[in-house]
Amino acid sequence: MKHFHRTLILGFGLSLSGILPSAADLPYLEKSPWEDCFIGIEERAFRFKYMANGTALLDPIDRRGETISTNNSIEIEFEILETEADGKVVSKQINPFSLTSKAEAVKSPSEPILISGTVTGDAAFEILITPGEKSVSLSGRITENGTLTNPLSFAISAKFTPYKYQSSSDPDELERFEKKIKREEMELITLAGKEESIAFTESLNPSEKFPGGLRSLSFETAAYGETEFSFAATGKSKITFEDKGKNYLWKSFTLQWIPDPAEEISSQALTISGK
Repeated sequence: MKHFHRTLILGFGLSLSGILPSAADLPYLEKSPWEDCFIGIEERAFRFKYMANGTALLDPIDRRGETISTNNSIEIEFEILETEADGKVVSKQINPFSLTSKAEAVKSPSEPILISGTVTGDAAFEILITPGEKSVSLSGRITENGTLTNPLSFAISAKFTPYKYQSSSDPDELERFEKKIKREEMELITLAGKEESIAFTESLNPSEKFPGGLRSLSFETAAYGETEFSFAATGKSKITFEDKGKNYLWKSFTLQWIPDPAEEISSQALTISGK
């Protein structure tokens, strides 16, 4: 698989975090812990929030419903990516005022919720958020290219920073830390059906190690309170690693879900579960 350098102008997720709900047309909840949230889904082990401004967050929670990884949410972005003539991939800027849905702001929806909107260049998209049993499924597609003439693709990214504040600069401290997490690892199934595992202490470029993409992966880490997260691509979609450099998995990694544009939005999804 050929990897392109990606320039992030403004995506659907983290990059909109400075925009308040009043800068978008979607309604939102007001009661804690769902402030500014359009869709809230809480299962036994995690809480998913799709905010009224287009951001999305995933947090592990404890038995009392308290967030485990304070200030360390898993950041989820819904993106339209444009591939320019020189191969550079640009995430297009969302128009937060364009976000619309027939649904009202809701916690624990019982049915799938469809959200639509546009990005710079008037390209239009749809996002489908489906609650499940101990899971949430996310999907999306491009519905119109607008005035954009370069190739476009839809993607969902999930950025993880498990041990966000752990330093790797002191060799002795790093050795002690890695002894503590030596049993933490990620289990993966490639698109070809091969089972693999990689340790969180391993330093690698995961996009180079798994260039063909993944069907699913799962892991549990003390950083997320031992919640076992699973991410699975259904239908003809796949999961790839977006990371372009060598790094420790315990420090950070980013998953990217890529759908088959020829398939219906409801036939493929990124399904996230936790236990």
